[in-house]
Formats: sequence, C-alpha cells, structure tokens
Amino acid sequence: MLENTSTSQYLQDAYWQADQTMNRHQKELEEQDKNITHTYHYAQSQMEGANQQTITTIRFVNEYLAALTDIGQEGRQLLADVNNLESLRIMALSKLDDLAQEQAKARQRLDDLYNQYEQEHQTAIRQLDRQRELNNR
Repeated sequence: MLENTSTSQYLQDAYWQADQTMNRHQKELEEQDKNITHTYHYAQSQMEGANQQTITTIRFVNEYLAALTDIGQEGRQLLADVNNLESLRIMALSKLDDLAQEQAKARQRLDDLYNQYEQEHQTAIRQLDRQRELNNR
C-alpha cells in the first residue's frame, strides 16, 4: 500500500511539474507573441507613415517636375529621393512579411506546446486513474 501511495504521489508531482512547465512556456510564448504583435503594429504604422510620405513626395515631385522646363540636378535629386522612399517602403513591406511569419511560427509553437501539454495531461490523468484503481483493489 505504501508503494502505491508513493507512486501516486510521484505521478501527482510529475503532473504538477509538467503543468508548471507548460504554464511557464505558455506565458513565455504569450509574451513573445505580444512583443511580435507590438513590433508588427509598430512596423505597420511606420510603413503607413512611409506610404503617406511617399504619396506626398510623389505628388510634390510630379507637380515640381511638371513646372520645370529643364530637368536639372535638383530634379534628379528629388527623383532619387522618391526612389529611396520607394525602396524604404518595399523594405518595410518585407519586414512586415518577416514579422507575420515569425508571429505564425510563434503561434504554431504555442499550439504545439499546448497539444503536448494536453497529451501529457491526459497521460497523467490516465496514470492517476490506473493508480486509483490499483489502490482501490
């Protein structure tokens, strides 16, 4: 009987430790997800600002170039600035894609850990039930 009690206690301790570990991992992943989401929203905000700045710059450059009869050094510099802004917008879009992929990976990892936790949880419950059956005999 003492052996069954210690086995039951061992299984309960193992279940408790697995539960604590899963909770810790879940909190870490939720924090990562929150950080990734925050970074994603920040990058998206920056991209929207860059897009608005690009649109404003393109309008300005178009009006300016239309007024110029001879495109000189200043006109070429403005065009280079527009191209630089477009490059920045493309890089921001790429970063957003990267962040979305990281977020998807983090969410998948959270799902995987949760599924692992569920499997371990069910195994521990089955083991406790078996142990109770043995103890009741």
